[in-house]
Order: sequence, then C-alpha cells, then structure tokens
Amino acid sequence: MSIDIRTIATGSKGNCYLLTNSRGEVLILECGIPWKKIAEAIQWNLSKVVGCCISHEHGDHARAVNDIRNHLIPIYCSQGTAQKLGLEQSMLFRRVGHKFAGCHAHHFFISAIPAIHDAAEPLIFIIREWDGDANEDGDVILFATDTEFIPYRLRGITKMMVEANYNFDYINESLVKGELIKARKNRTVKTHMEIGTLEAWLEEEKKIGGLDLLSEVHLIHVSKQNGNPKEFIRQIQRITGVPVYCEGGR
Repeated sequence: MSIDIRTIATGSKGNCYLLTNSRGEVLILECGIPWKKIAEAIQWNLSKVVGCCISHEHGDHARAVNDIRNHLIPIYCSQGTAQKLGLEQSMLFRRVGHKFAGCHAHHFFISAIPAIHDAAEPLIFIIREWDGDANEDGDVILFATDTEFIPYRLRGITKMMVEANYNFDYINESLVKGELIKARKNRTVKTHMEIGTLEAWLEEEKKIGGLDLLSEVHLIHVSKQNGNPKEFIRQIQRITGVPVYCEGGR
C-alpha cells in the first residue's frame, strides 16, 4: 500500500505537507501556513482528512492550529507541544508518545521519537498505513524536521521526509557578509540539520541495511539563504541511489 507525499509549503515561513493513503485518507503534517491555503490544497474536502500531526509548537509549524481545532480535525502531537498550544484539555488532542508508542488515525498508524530542537517536546514521526494487521509491504514514512541530527538507527523506511536546512559554508558566508547575526547562526546549528549531518547519518544507515527498502527522499525545510536544492539533491542521490525531491533554498 502506497502513501503519496505532497509538499504544500516548506521553510521558515511555514510548513505543511499532505500524506494520502491507498484509501484516499489524508493526514496533514504541520499546519504552519494560513488555514485557507491548507483548505485549498485539500479542495475544501474535510471529509477525507483524518488528522494533523504537529512536530512542535513554533509558528511555522503550528500557525493554523486553532483553525484545525475549529474544524474538528484530530491533532497528533506530544504532551509538551499540546501544553504550549493550549490543546491539553481539547477532546481533539491525541498524544503521541516516545519510543514508538503509537496511535491510529483511521488507517494511518503514527509513532514518534524525540527530536533535538529548542521546543517543549519536539517529535520525529514515523507513519505507515494500517489495515488491521502488520503490513510488511506498505510504505513507512520518516518525517524528521527541525532537529539537529537523528540519533537513531531505523530500518524498514521506504520514504523519507528529512530536513536539510543549511550548508556550513553558506551559513558562514552569510555571517561574514553581515546577512546573519552570530546568535541566529548559533541557534541554527544547534536546532536544525546541516546537509553534511544528514549525509553522515544516511551513510551509517546504509551500512546496516537501513536504506534497503528506500524508494524516495524529500528534503524539507531548506533555508532560502543557506541551502542549495540542486547541490543537496546530488549529494543525497549519491548515497541513496533513489529519486530525491527538494524545494526552497537559493
């Protein structure tokens, strides 16, 4: 069973992605753009939307959370994120625990592991289609954004949506030119994933067979100032040998 990935927006100005499973159900990943843009992306057909996953509380990932709630769409996030967003008492809040303790969103199964970011309790999501039994042939999606690195070894991933925020040379160049203040650079390198960090992680995954089932990679949250999509695509394709997609950057 295949899960289709669609990017609606990605980057520091707002993030939103749509996953569509073989039954036509839609799971929204992040709601960091105006509600109208999300609604237009799903053609105002709320009946097929089964939930919205929010990795953490920052505005570029959760801007439309109140609209999501007002339209009675279940919200999947951590306890810490729910507290920051005022969702803790909401009937629509679905807690996704750490260490692969998952939950269902109709025929999606969502599990999570901690991300490394300056937020209350950020998550990396692992999402698969669920038909009532463990489905060995279906897609398994890794969604890892806004994290300094991925401190886990993961097997069985078929599609990746992973952050490639910046390149060290570009970010240092921006600092020298005065286009970026030092405090902003320091925050970025501690809370977002650099392309070389992603490469190193993929190389280690490849050694243990973690890329054996991989069919495609989507590079997300690429900095317009400090990222280079064409270059990043070549770098990741060299390691994975699968189609790589990327939006944003210079």
